[in-house]
Amino acid sequence: MTKKLSQAAQVAKNIKQVAKKYGMKVTASSQYYAGGNSVRVKVLTGSDDDVKKLKDYSLMYEAGSFDGMNDIYNYDNVRDDIPQTKYLFIDDERAQHIVNNLKGNKYDDYTWKVDGEQVRSWLQFSNQLQKVSSNQPGFEWNTVFLSLVEDLNKSSASGIGFPYNGKNFYVGKIKTNQEAA
Repeated sequence: MTKKLSQAAQVAKNIKQVAKKYGMKVTASSQYYAGGNSVRVKVLTGSDDDVKKLKDYSLMYEAGSFDGMNDIYNYDNVRDDIPQTKYLFIDDERAQHIVNNLKGNKYDDYTWKVDGEQVRSWLQFSNQLQKVSSNQPGFEWNTVFLSLVEDLNKSSASGIGFPYNGKNFYVGKIKTNQEAA
């Protein structure tokens, strides 16, 4: 006996298959609750262009939009020929996926700097990298970020930096003071 997928699960499956055709790695899940359902897609790898194409493609799977001003859901994109979900979220988690590859505690063992100024987190670091890359056709910020993390993991140095499109980026390992017992 074959289990039939819910509409939201079908949407998640379809989007995941298209992402795979684009060469992207994603996770997709669906959820049902009182008043509706949703699909959440987390993008883990892929180019900025592929993320945009996936988001554009996925628009057809959302049945409408929420109007917060009037507190109503408008069914303004209903289609009977495809499965649809009430809410669709496509979350760009490429930077998080890259940071998860760092050795050590991802949040406490590293310092992130742009042009010599420490930024509060890897997220601000990757946002700066994205801004700089947007002016540089043919270069993907996530490829540069991944290379930096991989080089830092392979290195015995306390940090690694590089100039990129007019800015200097640096990731350093924070040395922890550990006393012998």
